[in-house]
This record gives sequence, C-alpha cells and structure tokens, in this order.
Amino acid sequence: MSDEGRRAPNEGPRRPDLPPEEREGAPEVGRPRARTPRNGEDPLPFRPLTIFLRILAIVALAELVASVVTEVFKLPEGISILDVIIVSAIGAPFVYLLVVRDVTLRFKAHSALAQTALKQELALKAYEEQLALKD
Repeated sequence: MSDEGRRAPNEGPRRPDLPPEEREGAPEVGRPRARTPRNGEDPLPFRPLTIFLRILAIVALAELVASVVTEVFKLPEGISILDVIIVSAIGAPFVYLLVVRDVTLRFKAHSALAQTALKQELALKAYEEQLALKD
C-alpha cells in the first residue's frame, strides 16, 4: 500500500480534487481535525476547575517560597510589602504561562472554529438557494 493511501487517525479527509471555493471549509491535508466534545464533556474551550486548581497551586507555591524567604532572611512576620512583591514576582509568570496563555489560545481556536462553522453554514445556505433556483 502506498503512502498516499495511508492516513493518520487524526487527519481529516484528503480533498485535493475539489475546486478551491469548495475546499475552503475542508481541513487541509495533514492537519489534525479539531476535537469535538464527547457526551458529558463541557463544551467550553477550557475547564474552569482546571484553571482554578492551577491558580490555587501557583498561589500556594508562591506563598510557600515567600515564607521561606522571610524565614531565611529573618524578615519581620506579618503582611509586608516585601511579601507581596515576592508572591507577585513568583506567581505572575506562572499565572501567565499556565492560565492566561492557555485560555487565550483556546479562545482563539474556539473563535476560529466558530468562524469556520459560520462560513460553512452560509455556503450551505447559498448552495441550497442555488439548488432551489434550478428547480
């Protein structure tokens, strides 16, 4: 069997035979298809519980590091501006990398998928109108 006939399970259908205007909505050859939610899965582009747990872990880790730094350098106990600076300096990059960037990328992908679905729906309506005119 040649390599042309083989497809990975996550690849979309190969559609090079279609004209470009019909190929617009079809997935490109070799690109994985978007994963659709299974039954019972949340259709949101992210899971709120996952985000909450990530933020909770980041804040706990940052607070732990801040308390260790306070102990090592014999800084005064209680809420001090140094404690706030340490927690912010440690937490901010991780919140950005593990939460903000992930949610932003998921929203962009979700938006692109919605736009593609809208284009396909409009193309389908136009095609149905053309068929109705022919009859």
